[in-house]
Order: sequence, then structure tokens, then C-alpha cells
Amino acid sequence: MPDDSSLKLETRYNRRTWLNLIDSEATASVVAFDGNVERRSGQVESVSFLEITDCTFKVRLHQMYETDARDRFLCKLRRLAGEVSRFADYLESSEPKVNHETE
Repeated sequence: MPDDSSLKLETRYNRRTWLNLIDSEATASVVAFDGNVERRSGQVESVSFLEITDCTFKVRLHQMYETDARDRFLCKLRRLAGEVSRFADYLESSEPKVNHETE
């Protein structure tokens, strides 16, 4: 991680994509961010994250600059993208299982 004194507040990438159709009552989005942010302590840190939100739940994947090299974070994101794509392909190709049994 770079020395905090060399960092200035900066947004290099910031994008929110809404996942639901515009007429949906549900709220779901994905936010991708890369930049330098000021923490409550006043320190400026370089931060990269991907956050997926659906109604009241969210998941945030972020690069830990102390332990994650940028290539490891990219690998994590590419694995996620691959699994999301495979799951969507599976759901498209699968017949819904309907239980027609009566009690």
C-alpha cells in the first residue's frame, strides 16, 4: 500500500448498475469502485470494491491492499463473473421442477 501522505482524494472508477427492471418494486444493484477515500481517522486509503445489493442484503468484495495483490483481486472478480455466467446458463437450460403431488 502506498504511503498515505502521497495519496490525494480521487475517484478512478465509480459505477452503479441497477439490476431490476425500471418498473420493479424490488431494488437490486451492483456498485464497482476504485479510488482513494478518506477514512474517519482522516487517513486517505486506496480502495477497490464490488458490492452487490438485493433488497436488504449485500455482499462486498474488496481488495485488501495489505494482503491482496491486484492480480489476486482480479482473479477473484473473474471467478465470480464466471460462476454467475455458469449459474445463469444452468437456470436458462433447466426445466422448472414442479411438485404435482397432492397431500
